[in-house]
Amino acid sequence: MQAFGRTLGGYRRRRAPALGWYTGTVSATGSAQDAVSSAPAVEAHVEVAAAAPARQRAGASTLARDVMVLGLIWGSSVVFQRTAVAEIEPVPLVGLRIVAALFFFVPFLPRVWRALAGRPRVMLDVGIVGALNPALCGVLSGLALQFASSGLVAVLISLGPLLTALLAKLMLDEPPLRRGQVAGLACAFGGVALLILTRSTGLSDVAAGDLRGHLFALAIALLMAIAGVYNRRRLSGTDALAMAAGQNAGALLVIAPAALLLADPVDLGTISAGTWIAVVISGTIGLGASFVMFQAMIARHGPTAAMLALYTMPVAAAALGALFLGEAITATMVAGAGFVLAGVVLFTWRRTPTPNPPVKGSGLRGRLAGR
Repeated sequence: MQAFGRTLGGYRRRRAPALGWYTGTVSATGSAQDAVSSAPAVEAHVEVAAAAPARQRAGASTLARDVMVLGLIWGSSVVFQRTAVAEIEPVPLVGLRIVAALFFFVPFLPRVWRALAGRPRVMLDVGIVGALNPALCGVLSGLALQFASSGLVAVLISLGPLLTALLAKLMLDEPPLRRGQVAGLACAFGGVALLILTRSTGLSDVAAGDLRGHLFALAIALLMAIAGVYNRRRLSGTDALAMAAGQNAGALLVIAPAALLLADPVDLGTISAGTWIAVVISGTIGLGASFVMFQAMIARHGPTAAMLALYTMPVAAAALGALFLGEAITATMVAGAGFVLAGVVLFTWRRTPTPNPPVKGSGLRGRLAGR
């Protein structure tokens, strides 16, 4: 909790660039660096250079902590959804999770209002993205978790950023794929092929060879990509936090009538306490607080480093699913997941250029000493 509080504190101090986390793609173009306190101007260059290694060590430990916490939040959210879908149908489950998420965004209402009020076209675009994700993606997630384990679903959903980047290159006239990206595509889709051909589900109560969970999870990744590209074309520059809250509101406008028309009535009084806990946590934290935390990570560490949390999500989901739900982890699943995650890393990873260290004696103190 202390780590989570410090991360939220970092978000309050430094707002991250606009990004579309709910659409499965990061569009941040820069990062905020920690301010460095310095002594008088004649000492600044020397002190900053001397403090750099210590600052890098502190940054590495903070990044590791943030990656583990956020990966655990995302992974546990998948497990909580699988727990809840045993009692609640996917459509009303999504509606309840979205309501919980909207309660989280209540303190941010003034900022959301300033960003969206008087902009009907932007509100419509945000609502369209929300209808795709989290509304339709949430329903498909509930369906997928009925036929595949939490870890397997999380692995296939993690293809979202890769498909988003690939679709953006096809539709937005971006530069050709690099060799590393082509290798990443081959590796990731090879892992998917392995999981499908071996018909691994991770669930003992699902008939062998049932691929519905795989297909639903892959559909989620594709919808995330479509929503991501739409977001980039129509909502670039929109306040990210307002967009996240608006997406949830738009999703609720779609899910509420769908739940009334398509799903059986839900008797809220019959839902167990454990399921309510799963709904509330996966909504407020999985759809709400994790977004704020991800923005804070981008502000603190940059977008590439923040993406590391996405790669730890399937690991957390698989471990928690096996520990608390008795889901199976087979050697084939581990191999397929490894190929998928390695491919996603290869495709999305970009080297961040590191500044050259200052030349010894190049500062003011060195020049004065050389006289």
